[in-house]
Amino acid sequence: MVDPQQGRLTVYWNGPPPARVTDLVAHPPAGIGADLRQAPYSPAQLRAARDRLVEAAVRGDADGGVDIGGPGTGGHGAVRHLHPDPGARDREDAGR
Repeated sequence: MVDPQQGRLTVYWNGPPPARVTDLVAHPPAGIGADLRQAPYSPAQLRAARDRLVEAAVRGDADGGVDIGGPGTGGHGAVRHLHPDPGARDREDAGR
């Protein structure tokens, strides 16, 4: 994440970061502070979670909606929220 007002770069990495990343954080460009933090999810885990949300929506299990924003503040990638509407299924069934 980049914070231009504070002149800070925060790098989130899942697992051991490569030397190139640790070197960048240890020696950022002049005037920029840098931090390296552990990301709780790998890119593959984030893609799998995204796919589960999409599959739920296709099946009709996601009656509400999905809000997508990002990036998440804990290094967890884009923020995705599933807002199910428990009454939607009942209203749909009543209409049949």
